[in-house]
Amino acid sequence: MIKRLFALLLCVAVMLSLVACGGGEGGGTNNKGEKVNYGSVKLIEEYEDTMTGVFDEKNIVLTFAALSDTHMGGNKYQYESSYKLLTSAINQCEEFATTKKLDAVCFAGDIGNCTNSSGNVIGVEAGQTQKEAQIEQGKVERENLLRAIVDSFEAKTKLFYCLGNHDSRNGSNAQLYIDSLSGKNKQYYNRFFGDDLDKNALVKGNRHVKINGYSFLALEADCDDNGYKWLESTLNSIVKENPQQTIFLFHHYAPANLVFSSAGQNKELRKVLEKYPQVMVFSGHTHTQIDFDNALMQSPKGFISVACGSANNTSTGFYVTPSGHSAVNGNSSDIKNYAEGLIVEVDKGGNVRVSRYNFTIGKKAASSFVIPAVKKDGSRALDYTKDRKDKVGAPVFISDNITAKKKGSNIEVKFPAAASPTQKIYRYEITVTNTQTGEKSEIKYATSFFYKFSTPAEMPKEYTVVFDAGIPITNGTYKIEVVAADSWPLKSAPLTYELVIK
Repeated sequence: MIKRLFALLLCVAVMLSLVACGGGEGGGTNNKGEKVNYGSVKLIEEYEDTMTGVFDEKNIVLTFAALSDTHMGGNKYQYESSYKLLTSAINQCEEFATTKKLDAVCFAGDIGNCTNSSGNVIGVEAGQTQKEAQIEQGKVERENLLRAIVDSFEAKTKLFYCLGNHDSRNGSNAQLYIDSLSGKNKQYYNRFFGDDLDKNALVKGNRHVKINGYSFLALEADCDDNGYKWLESTLNSIVKENPQQTIFLFHHYAPANLVFSSAGQNKELRKVLEKYPQVMVFSGHTHTQIDFDNALMQSPKGFISVACGSANNTSTGFYVTPSGHSAVNGNSSDIKNYAEGLIVEVDKGGNVRVSRYNFTIGKKAASSFVIPAVKKDGSRALDYTKDRKDKVGAPVFISDNITAKKKGSNIEVKFPAAASPTQKIYRYEITVTNTQTGEKSEIKYATSFFYKFSTPAEMPKEYTVVFDAGIPITNGTYKIEVVAADSWPLKSAPLTYELVIK
């Protein structure tokens, strides 16, 4: 039986937009002229998998964690905290996994912090140069990484990683990571690198291993043309051998213009992958939150891009909008305390399930994606392209209970939460217009605090926002509009309130 998350909350999907005024009784009219009962709008209480096919939980043949941006260290006071964050994430992945075990833990880059980035050196000791401090801190960070891996991995769990811009560029530090993670007297070399099928590529930061029969590839950050040629040659060989199997690729930068916040990232990688629909590529770099539907996106050519988030801290830059606008409610630095990552499972039929977790709250962060197996001809069903946003309704407010008042030189607005058919609400956009003069404020952005909660039903049911409108607030009438937006962004029609100041 085919299940689709898009069927969830069908009543919300039908309500494409609404118009509301303050002080109502929980009813209104949408843009089709239909009567809307806001009380019937439900917040998602339990996630259903986004499915286009059945995932067989009783026959799982491969389970791995996909993490990114662990940044193991920073300075001598942060080694222990980053160690605890990583070991906690891995332990949670094992607990959340259906099989209660991991066949592999995979990293999408920036596993260290300053090996390749002198700008991230903190605390240059007396008598040290910046370069000497970088070398020393990088060494300790890699040792800290090894300690976390050895302490949290079972011996049979594979380690797989690509290197990010904080680690290496075009193979510059690939050998440093091999040496550090091999441990004293290379005691871990065979455990972590013995299965690499291309030892020449390994020392350049590019990798190919097989885990439970599936190919895993890693492409070095900022690789040159030789790196892309290696990738294409390797993909050709794999596909020729088995065109009907998913290939798991790890590269720190996301293919350009697919997953949330990937604009301006790796265009060259996307060009290569357009030829290989079998590929699922896992990336990081932006520390972007993975709570939203566009954390997994498919190219029209078939390959799939997946954002891994950050297992260390999520980004304040995408707290409200990809362009980095500040929120007028809450402290944006608060979001840095949150860590996320993925559990990826493959069933006997080749179907793949990607589940998203918030390690800080210890819960699932969003619905799981289920990707059907590659077809016999090597193609994929195109179920996860950007066109899927057209199949869901815009957000809808759960009531029309909006109020506002002047508070000093600011405005205070209280408004209800909104509901989306498939995901958490990302933000609220507020504008103020002087109805006499027509002067209108810039958009003020309020976060939904999505990152603090697992399901939308756990999130606040009402928001109170105090802000400087940016236009003079004197005697007169002001129209206040609040719009809810998801991450696509699909937007609700505005809730409105007329504030009269005498």
